[in-house]
Amino acid sequence: MRRTLQILGCIGWLLVFDAAMASTQSVERLNGTIRDPAGNAVAGATVTVTGGGLITPATAVSDDRGRYEFVPLPPGRYVVECAAAGFDQARGDVDVRVEGATLDLALAVAPLFERLTVTGTKAGTAEIQSTPIAITALSARTLEQLGARNIEGLAGFVPTLTIAQHTGLAEVTIRGIGSNAVFAGSDPSTTIHLDGVYLARPAMAFADFLDVERVEVLRGPQGTLYGRNSVGGTINVVTRQPANLPETRLQLTAGDFNTLRVAGDLSGPLIKDKAMGSIAILRSSRDGFVRDLDHRDHSLGTEDTWAGRGRLRMVFGPRSELVLSADGGRFAGVPLHWVKPIVAKPGFTFDSPASLWDVRTSDVTTGRNIQRGASARLTVPIDDRTSVNSLTAWRASNDRFFVDADATELRISALRLSDVQHQVSQEVTLVHQAPALTWIAGAFVFDEHDEGEIEVTAYPSDTQTRPFATTGTRAWAAFGQATYRVSNRVSLTGGVRDTDERKDIVSTGGVYRLGTPILAVPASFYAFDDRAAFHAWTPKTALEVRAARDTFLYVSATRGFKSGGFNPTGNAPGRAFGPELAWSYEGGVKETAAEGRMRVNTAMFVTDYRDLQVQAFIRPGVTDISNAAAATIKGVEVELAATPWRALQLAGQVAWLDAIYGRYVAIGLAAITADVAGHRLNNAPAWSSSSSATYELPAGPAGAVMLHGDVSWQSRVFFTPFNDAIETQQAYALVHLRTAFEPRSRRWELAVYVRNAGGRAYITSTATNVALPAFNGRPGEPRRWGTQFTVRR
Repeated sequence: MRRTLQILGCIGWLLVFDAAMASTQSVERLNGTIRDPAGNAVAGATVTVTGGGLITPATAVSDDRGRYEFVPLPPGRYVVECAAAGFDQARGDVDVRVEGATLDLALAVAPLFERLTVTGTKAGTAEIQSTPIAITALSARTLEQLGARNIEGLAGFVPTLTIAQHTGLAEVTIRGIGSNAVFAGSDPSTTIHLDGVYLARPAMAFADFLDVERVEVLRGPQGTLYGRNSVGGTINVVTRQPANLPETRLQLTAGDFNTLRVAGDLSGPLIKDKAMGSIAILRSSRDGFVRDLDHRDHSLGTEDTWAGRGRLRMVFGPRSELVLSADGGRFAGVPLHWVKPIVAKPGFTFDSPASLWDVRTSDVTTGRNIQRGASARLTVPIDDRTSVNSLTAWRASNDRFFVDADATELRISALRLSDVQHQVSQEVTLVHQAPALTWIAGAFVFDEHDEGEIEVTAYPSDTQTRPFATTGTRAWAAFGQATYRVSNRVSLTGGVRDTDERKDIVSTGGVYRLGTPILAVPASFYAFDDRAAFHAWTPKTALEVRAARDTFLYVSATRGFKSGGFNPTGNAPGRAFGPELAWSYEGGVKETAAEGRMRVNTAMFVTDYRDLQVQAFIRPGVTDISNAAAATIKGVEVELAATPWRALQLAGQVAWLDAIYGRYVAIGLAAITADVAGHRLNNAPAWSSSSSATYELPAGPAGAVMLHGDVSWQSRVFFTPFNDAIETQQAYALVHLRTAFEPRSRRWELAVYVRNAGGRAYITSTATNVALPAFNGRPGEPRRWGTQFTVRR
């Protein structure tokens, strides 16, 4: 009941806020004509009017001469939208005075593909088919169809992207480059940015998408423009900008596992053409999909989320503006860790239920993750072609959880982890755009403070291993990149970034008696501080060729750099690990064919990956992060989109990845070593693919039914460098289905969906150490279904 009241309260707040913008006055008339690009009248177009003195939207249909009319209509300012089959939706605003008003609308033919611009080059928006980077852009509509509520939902639909997690801490891998080192003192190998702000900690990655416009995934090293830790690539989450036209959206979701979710956003002008604002809120709750048979009222993998974002955009001139943003979220669901025993170790006997989604644990799992952030983006023009941009940001993360580490009913081990972090960043760029030369120059400053505390309890001995590390990072960088247009068909790009970092650690720990400050093993105590410095040059060079109107080719060489760091459980100074470095050589072809009904984008690459940082679990409370000698990664990625006819849209991708360790002696359980040269990298399937189809089935004058289905598949993956038969996941496929109905006005949508329709059981990661009774895995989500109702104004 409390959960239902909370959701109803959110709905009421949105409706009251929206209704407060309306007023009632005397009545007048609004009319106009709807025409196509050739000037012909369009009959049967649905015209919707909102705003002004209307409490609810008013709708009319154009007649045989393309005419529409609204009467009576209170004076005021209105937004007029027009929808017709085969055309893009048209929109305009108009003031209705005492004498009435006329607004004619011209419809444009709907494109065969959704037009997507990207900002991955940081030099302004660019059409994805002419961007010399292997990049996938997913619009808000596509994310909704895929059921992707955070970045974890992108896995399987972006070439060579795999995503795992350690109890809510992200492990993102692109082109075989990723990291399972998620604790204080280490960094990811693939970065995530929110509206240009770098998210430093893995706990920040899985925040729900909230008022998102699109997600861009850039594959391959992005060291020149994005800098530190973008060795595998980067994921840019881009939220919607407040605009002059008022918009309201409310989405309700209900499904199995007691799923209840409400997301809403409002956007519009505060002072026309001068100040615009938006606010978005999210409330989500769900039971866990893994049942703990020893704690039946406490399932694992639950959701209990409150989140919100507010934005204020102030426009000072045609190209000058300030955007202020603040967001926060409380994610208090019960975390899901490596909770399912896969194979028991010799000498241990326990009860492991047959279902992957049924477990038994001796300790009750708890968790909480609080995220907050604020940013200010200022854009000021210097002249018609040059502007300066400043992005100032602060973010904080507070993540903690407690889990049954042995994942059995045996009372052997428990793990408590706390990570408290805050960061401040500042980036200033100078951008020049001219027909012959485009360039960007900038500087970046980053400061981070992170406190990581680990507590591993061993019940047989009633002892606790308690490493506690406080790390600090200060990074500076200067960068520049220029593209020179040699001719109408050929362009050259060159750039470089100089990065300098300083890291420090204050570390203490020991083995204590359970629940006391008394050392159980006096010789185990340690306390030290350490420092390290890292420096790197990350250049880029590229050649772009417009071979034909619809054919774009590029070749590039880029270098990526990931910062070094510290082992958070190390007991002595001088054990810092070094940075990762990668050179990637890439060639790509982006082709539009069949009179615009087909797009095929292909990328081929070879990556020379040096000094890989690989984490191994040695014993309870002790991990080791060391640099592997090298790896060579080769691959081919193909993305396809086609529209055989307007009602049907097809999309798909296939990727081949050859990711092999070079000279590398890996450390395993009990510090046993083995030469793993020639083995595959972690989370790097040799083959992966996905395909989707969306069909619009007309439903007469009522509207249309949208049928959507997608399937993703990947070959076998290994979760450790040893490539053993236990810590692995065999090839599997996931099928997702969605059906939706929309009226002709497109003002609302009712949808039903099924995720993992085949009920495929699979795991996304594994873990163990010498003291645990089994090799354990983290289950993927089972079959899920639900309904969604969306209202748009």
